[in-house]
Amino acid sequence: MADVFRLTKALTGITFSPDGRGSLSTLPIDARLVITGPSRLPGFIEVTCGVYLYSIFRVDLIERSVTVRTIAAAA
Repeated sequence: MADVFRLTKALTGITFSPDGRGSLSTLPIDARLVITGPSRLPGFIEVTCGVYLYSIFRVDLIERSVTVRTIAAAA
């Protein structure tokens, strides 16, 4: 099972265009993120939100989200 998280606070991620230019994007509260693995950027991980791939700090994800399994267990 993939590691799926739901954001409890907004989070900033980095996206890259096909030519390699990075841009910052804000992921909103309640967005569902799936960890896909380590990022090309040192200290970051890659997550998907919908069809988009973002690089974010793992610590930011942990501090600003809950796992979907945690949500299911609390229900």
